[in-house]
Amino acid sequence: MRYIIHIVLLAALCACGWFLYDQSRKPASDLTSEATLEVKIPKIVQAAIDARKHDESAALSGTPVDLDCFVWGPFDERKIVAVQGTLRRSGLLQKAEISDRFLPDRWIVYLGPYENDIAVRAFVKQFRSQGFKHVRPILRGALSYGVEIETFATEQEARDWMLSKKAPEVKGLRTTNRLGEPSNEVDLVFRSLTDKQREALFAIWKRWKGTQIQNCSFYKK
Repeated sequence: MRYIIHIVLLAALCACGWFLYDQSRKPASDLTSEATLEVKIPKIVQAAIDARKHDESAALSGTPVDLDCFVWGPFDERKIVAVQGTLRRSGLLQKAEISDRFLPDRWIVYLGPYENDIAVRAFVKQFRSQGFKHVRPILRGALSYGVEIETFATEQEARDWMLSKKAPEVKGLRTTNRLGEPSNEVDLVFRSLTDKQREALFAIWKRWKGTQIQNCSFYKK
């Protein structure tokens, strides 16, 4: 009887050893997949994780994001009147602030100034007929009434062009630095918007081609 018990125990030990050996030969990925349980993260927890990641990204970039402040534009004189009517009907007009768009600082080849715009408009018409596509009148600001014939990023570029054969043959040309001045376009700034007001603004914006909305944090005039 004792002999039989020893045989049974020996067989059990052999079976156990074979099982452990067989398991050790399986790939680690198989063992992991068999032991791993699928964990589903609740939506509210996932939303909190996403928000945390967003905040960390903003902190690393150094640029805070205003979720209730947006800039919409550009609008010229005609369009700004029309869009104000739309905003009034949507209850957003009281939230809209008008902000001028400024021209960039640059060096220009300049003719003038004159006492009124009559000579300016005559020269603009003449230069355009001669093929100068970028010429335009200056009717306000420190350089009015004058003619901007060409524009450049640096003073040297402006001087080189003025002294070249590309410039018009007319007396009185000079180069000058034109500081950023208001253009003929404006933007609309919306601050402290509620979720409902933000949705209404974006719905209106989709109907106005040629304009864009951007967050106040990234807005540059």
